[in-house]
Amino acid sequence: MGGIDIVPSNIAWVIGDDAGLQRFAPEVDRPHAEIRRLRRHIERQRRANSPGNYHPDGRAKKGCRNWVRSLQQLQTERRLAEMHRYEADMRTHAHGRDTNFLLSKARMVR
Repeated sequence: MGGIDIVPSNIAWVIGDDAGLQRFAPEVDRPHAEIRRLRRHIERQRRANSPGNYHPDGRAKKGCRNWVRSLQQLQTERRLAEMHRYEADMRTHAHGRDTNFLLSKARMVR
């Protein structure tokens, strides 16, 4: 019998006379700077491709349905989506590995 405590970045466990603390999914390292850079790049491409959909002060017009998406913009969006997909895949793998580790220590966890 044992117990676990999961917080956003760490996982702690006590099982019998064994206890430990480890970082939760340590190999998932989100590239915040690259994601921010790609989002800004997509926004610049969107503004360049559909300048009529924006007010002079830079706000998007409400109800515009004629957004033009260039091939370069689609490629940038695919690159961003692939980064998010890879991150989710790595997180799923790490969570499964951590779960299997805890289950190998004890079958009943409270």
